[in-house]
Amino acid sequence: MPLHFRPDRDSRHRRVGFSLYRALVRQGRRVPIPPWLSDKIGTPNPFDTLVKNGFRRNREDTSPRLVVSALKSGYRFLSMLHTAAENPAGPEHAQVVDFVSDNYETVGRRERPRFTKPPTASSDRKGPLTLVQEATDTSPPVYRATSRPLPLEQLSGGVRKVPVLDDYMGFPFLRFSKPQKGGLSNALTYLSRKRISDYATVMRLRGEGVDIAREEDRWEGSMRELARENGIDFEQDGGEASYVSTTRGVIDEMQRISSRQVEDRLARGKAMWEIVLQERELAEKEEQERRRKQREERELQRQREGGEVHVEDAVGERPEEQGEQREEGTARQREDVAQIRARKRKAKERARKKSGNWRASSVVLGNLSTPVRDTVW
Repeated sequence: MPLHFRPDRDSRHRRVGFSLYRALVRQGRRVPIPPWLSDKIGTPNPFDTLVKNGFRRNREDTSPRLVVSALKSGYRFLSMLHTAAENPAGPEHAQVVDFVSDNYETVGRRERPRFTKPPTASSDRKGPLTLVQEATDTSPPVYRATSRPLPLEQLSGGVRKVPVLDDYMGFPFLRFSKPQKGGLSNALTYLSRKRISDYATVMRLRGEGVDIAREEDRWEGSMRELARENGIDFEQDGGEASYVSTTRGVIDEMQRISSRQVEDRLARGKAMWEIVLQERELAEKEEQERRRKQREERELQRQREGGEVHVEDAVGERPEEQGEQREEGTARQREDVAQIRARKRKAKERARKKSGNWRASSVVLGNLSTPVRDTVW
């Protein structure tokens, strides 16, 4: 049997399958169901649903091995139903009742409400942009920032990182961190492929689509002319548009949708740029505040090292006392610099005296010249 064989598309297989289906349903209706089971499952005859679900499960099977196995199971179950209908007190009837009861319990467990995780705060988080004004024929849409910029307390790391406005094939987005998240990559890929597909559709309609529509209109005209010649009352179009006009209408509509999408992307880009400017302004203010605090900490540290002043005392001192301590600290720094320079001068003098005991002389031995010390000789 060839691999491309589809049993569901073969007339002989379909005829056998429908015959087996009808036989199973007919025999299932003849099997008596105990009252306790019919009250439990809520129906006196569950075999219609069971047979239908079984055929639906095996509908996509194309392997000859699976198809033959399913048919054998169907005929074996058909024989069991026939015996159970003829002898309600036999073991086959008990097997059928057990099968129906077990199947009902299995389906009941499957249909129980599953545990759903309660929504978290992140699931209720809104996007960075909100549509303020919808687009009209005369004005583009307007967006405004909603969740951005965030307060500094809600940012990880304690330092604000200014986002970068970027775009991919005309779709603007804000890049907050690297590496790029997989969800953003998937969304950009889907949007870009959709845009390329729409563009290819428009180009195909402009080319061969209009030509095919023109041929269809010519065929319709020929059919009307032939009907008139044979005296047939051809139905009027009733004002219906031709194939060419319909195709051109589709092209115009897709171009209009594309223009609206471009305006929407531009509006989103402007709103995102406003977010970047706000983030940049806040980042500059926060950087200035950090530098001011660092200067204050360095000043307090310098005062503590110079005059053994505690941070609490330095904060509570008067301005004139702080000025005096600042002058004392500056004088002490000058003394330290003078001492360092004096040590450097003494080191240079010692090096100069040490180099005076050496004299460079040359001893020529053939083509070799070697500087030596006098004390060596």
